[in-house]
Amino acid sequence: MGSVTSPLFTPVTIATAPEASKPLLENIKRSLGFIPNMMATFANNPIVLQGYLALEDVFERGSFTPKERQIILLAASVENDCSYCTAAHSTIAQSFLYTSSEIVAAVLNGQPVPDAKLNALWPWSRKSSVNAAMSKIKLFRSSLQLATRRSR
Repeated sequence: MGSVTSPLFTPVTIATAPEASKPLLENIKRSLGFIPNMMATFANNPIVLQGYLALEDVFERGSFTPKERQIILLAASVENDCSYCTAAHSTIAQSFLYTSSEIVAAVLNGQPVPDAKLNALWPWSRKSSVNAAMSKIKLFRSSLQLATRRSR
């Protein structure tokens, strides 16, 4: 994956965020105990942060268990070569959801896992993540540009 020489947006804090993002960031901090950099960056534009949180909410209300969701996200992170995301989803899977280190290592290394459902989920999510990621990036950029134009 290519590197970015200078970020378009930098993370904001509750104190420096736009007014409409502040309550969202406060809720995130209350829920997680901290504000992940990705969400702090999305908070530059409240519409983008709201959209991300809405998408996350829909994903959480689906039929996958929390552990299955993290394995899907971990596999997509590996496929998209996002070291930040891979580290985050590995940590969440192991530390908060008690996923075995063997399962996480298998997903990281593209190896089969001993759980039949997880073994079906992670290869599927790796294969579908590249096209999905490109679509999300395009959608995110378009949404951010539109929301930025509207807020001027």
